[in-house]
Amino acid sequence: MACGAVTEQPCVPNGCGPTCRAFEVPSARGGSPARGGSSARGDRADWSVIPLRGELDLVTGPWLRACLDRHLAAGRCRIVVDLSDVTFMDCTTLGLLVRARKEARTRSGAVRLVAGRPQVLMLLDMTGMRRSFEVLPTLEAALAD
Repeated sequence: MACGAVTEQPCVPNGCGPTCRAFEVPSARGGSPARGGSSARGDRADWSVIPLRGELDLVTGPWLRACLDRHLAAGRCRIVVDLSDVTFMDCTTLGLLVRARKEARTRSGAVRLVAGRPQVLMLLDMTGMRRSFEVLPTLEAALAD
């Protein structure tokens, strides 16, 4: 399936739309992996924005995978994952992002990451994934073409 426009569809049972504004899943350490939407969030310039927050780990992995898969299955293959408010991220999450990037590329799409927190950047550096992803400091930079 090629990239294209989609109508809103839930990503997970709690009603996550194509921008994952309502993606609220508690992590093993408390908190939730997504923040609520605002006028600054959503699809812009053919990019789907998935804003995440808190701790992303093995517990939140299934929900993040479902959300990413829903975007890709619906033809939304230009995805910005906003990690600005992520305080912890493990290799499970990194594996899901790599998987989504690979799938998006097969559909002539891309996955960009917004990251600025040292914890997230350190994981990307230690694994060599900072060179594999487009990692940008702000959402605005990630949405620029």
